[in-house]
Amino acid sequence: MPESVQQKLQLPITQGTEIVVEIEDYSIRARCDFIGMRQGQYIMLSFHDTVLRTDQLRDLNVVVRYLYKGTVFGFKSRVMGLLASPERLLVIAYPYALEEFKVRHCQRYECILPATASLEGCEAEAILIDISSEGCRCSIKTTGCANRDAIYNAIELGREASIKVELPGASDKLVLSGAMKNIVKDEGRIVLGVAFASLSEESRKRLESYIFFLSAVKEAQAS
Repeated sequence: MPESVQQKLQLPITQGTEIVVEIEDYSIRARCDFIGMRQGQYIMLSFHDTVLRTDQLRDLNVVVRYLYKGTVFGFKSRVMGLLASPERLLVIAYPYALEEFKVRHCQRYECILPATASLEGCEAEAILIDISSEGCRCSIKTTGCANRDAIYNAIELGREASIKVELPGASDKLVLSGAMKNIVKDEGRIVLGVAFASLSEESRKRLESYIFFLSAVKEAQAS
């Protein structure tokens, strides 16, 4: 493709945007941050993976995906180099073409994330089993739980539930609050469906970032 086409391609992206880079030859997906670019020539990303050496990365093919204003953008590129100082920076070739698709916010993604459920003042260990931008389902194990009866009494449609979730790579928990919309009880566990409400701006941003990561991984697995 002519170089002029590459130079005219505009990437809708802002500094600090989180990016998922798939290194095809090693089946590795790394989360990076967009640092900057020279249009038509190269893009610079933070790169925190310490498994691969510089000589292993050069000229490898990569697939890049990122979220911008509700749309996932993706393109293919190749590694031009890796800078070790002042921090590890991955330099990739500027793309010739850009693909995009809308994130389906109502789509649920399966996951297994440690969590703590707060219900009417009672706390219980839980596992988040699926999530979307609008709600989640979590499984609360009640077998052997000291406050089992209090938890069962706190479960009621329409009541508020707060879920503290441990996201991969995050130092602090994400707090997701909302109303109980679906309840399944049995002898050993309770599965709650929660519709999110009144999330803080920070929580919403972290939630959408994680959902984008899940959607990018699913898209890569399907391709």
